[in-house]
Amino acid sequence: MIQHPKAFQTSKMRYLLFLLLIVTNYLTQAEIIPTDSGETNYHKANIHFQQGRYEEAAEHYWAAVLLHSTNPSSHIGGKASYAVQDAFVPFIKCYSIRDKLADGTAYIAVESWKRGQLDMAQLYVDQTLIHDANHEEALLIKELLESGIPPNQDVLEMYLNERGMNKNKHKKGNNGSPPQLGNNASGNRNAAVGGFLTPEAHKKYEIGSDYFIKKQFALSAQAFEESCTLTGERLGVACTNAAYCRSNILQWGDKGEQFTRDMERIVDITKKEVEEYRTELPHGAFKWSKSTSVHPHMMLAYPIDSMLKRYVAESFAEMDEKTARIDPTGTKLVELPPDLPYDPKEKISDYIFQYRSLSHFKIRVAFVACGFNSKAVLYLSHDMFRFFNRSKFEVHVFSLGAPDNDNFINVAMRGVDWRQRVKDHVHTFHDVRHLKNSHIELARYIRAQDIHILIEWDGYARQGERAQGLFALRPAPIQVLHQEFLGTSGAQYVDYIVTDKMTSPMNLQHLYTEAFMYMPNHFFSKGHAMQAEVKSPTYDYGMRITMTSIPQVQMPQQTHVLGTGTPQENRCLSSEDVGPTDVSFVFCNFNKFLKNNPETVQSWMNILRSVPDSLLCLLENPREGIPNL
Repeated sequence: MIQHPKAFQTSKMRYLLFLLLIVTNYLTQAEIIPTDSGETNYHKANIHFQQGRYEEAAEHYWAAVLLHSTNPSSHIGGKASYAVQDAFVPFIKCYSIRDKLADGTAYIAVESWKRGQLDMAQLYVDQTLIHDANHEEALLIKELLESGIPPNQDVLEMYLNERGMNKNKHKKGNNGSPPQLGNNASGNRNAAVGGFLTPEAHKKYEIGSDYFIKKQFALSAQAFEESCTLTGERLGVACTNAAYCRSNILQWGDKGEQFTRDMERIVDITKKEVEEYRTELPHGAFKWSKSTSVHPHMMLAYPIDSMLKRYVAESFAEMDEKTARIDPTGTKLVELPPDLPYDPKEKISDYIFQYRSLSHFKIRVAFVACGFNSKAVLYLSHDMFRFFNRSKFEVHVFSLGAPDNDNFINVAMRGVDWRQRVKDHVHTFHDVRHLKNSHIELARYIRAQDIHILIEWDGYARQGERAQGLFALRPAPIQVLHQEFLGTSGAQYVDYIVTDKMTSPMNLQHLYTEAFMYMPNHFFSKGHAMQAEVKSPTYDYGMRITMTSIPQVQMPQQTHVLGTGTPQENRCLSSEDVGPTDVSFVFCNFNKFLKNNPETVQSWMNILRSVPDSLLCLLENPREGIPNL
């Protein structure tokens, strides 16, 4: 069970005033001036936080706090692109989400004492001891403050060493913060093996992260792999990231041998983490102490044991539930209000009574997503809202994402606004961007609309943008997963997944925490064929006349020629000298390379051999992977 800390005694304003003191004093007293700007660290922190790597995120958020306003050349309009509190609040959140708030406030106390900010150190020692009266580092700083010993790094290390505490814990790395790494799933393993995370391994991991942000996957994979190797494959997140980057660019090795090694490594790491972090509870329930190193969206495409995929999803669903327990300031984990999570059975009987007794009763269905803009999923799906029977259904949308820019719509989209089309065909379109990170408020807002069925459209596909924590609060009596994420949510608070018998055969129900809701043909709702701007093929048959070997004599060699959209016309935009002269069939796969593996590519080759004069059209995404084809 989570032990919920007592509330902070200090007001938010006082926090901010002390934060400004941190920044001012740091600029004059810091021993190392980091090479990365505050903006760079803030951006890295957000990436790590979105991926659930809270230790790494905390490191960079802290650096962003310290470096605020120190690199004007990277600012927007002469000002920093983020406020101090924008970095500090999620810094605290990185600890509170893992139920380690005392460690976060103790860290600030230690750093403040080292820099001679004794009032600040005292404040955060007091806050730490409120949460954990026996916290070793807080008690040490309290003793140093009471003794009047002048702040000194060597003195601190001496005391830490004498008491058997990690003397390297508070040494600065390149960004002015301790070189601690790994997501919340690797924390215990790091502590258990002790000392494996060397500065060189940390540096390699940071290099890999930088390249990943720039989408330079080969260099990113190399750096992550070096970090993984330097830690003896103990830093799970580095090892799994290396495999993920290689998969993005089809870097599978000779005859797929590297891909096989990557899959074996992921299986090994995940099995160990399942054994360490997962606890079975009565009646088929379960509990996770940490999330796995590999992300559910990464895991989905890997050809490995599907039960492991469920376990990975379970672990991240558990993090969603904890996310919902963070207060709006991000300073602590709090007890949920007594009415949350809502009881899904509470209103069922009322709804059944209304359905049976009211002639005008409508089922209120709502969709939640951050992608109601120019995303591929919405392109394929936005027309489905036209086909709801308005006499039986009242359809709502809760949109967490921003609309497209008007210029983008007018130029790139040629005036077509998919978001507006959705608005035109639903009862109410709720723009709830302002509630995206206030999960309790968002749950209450949805509950107030008296929604019967709530449908999640993001799954794990848009980490950091989706409504993390919302569904754990049960704002609707029936909750459903649909569209974007094909696997199980792993959540004990999602009732159904919309699927089909080919995608999810009934004998695989044990791989899902949800019950199956079968569509008759295909789980994905597609309406793009109904769109006016889609070019319809024509079938105007005509005679094809070619010259025979007899001079001046024309004879029909083929009875007809097809119209618009023929294989001959659509050659994947390739030139006439590429591929067969007279194309018989064009196969297409417009997925990212990431979604493929050696087995699927071999299947393509077999199909092309079996269909003479055929072409395979692939999306060059990313282009870096093309040479590996």
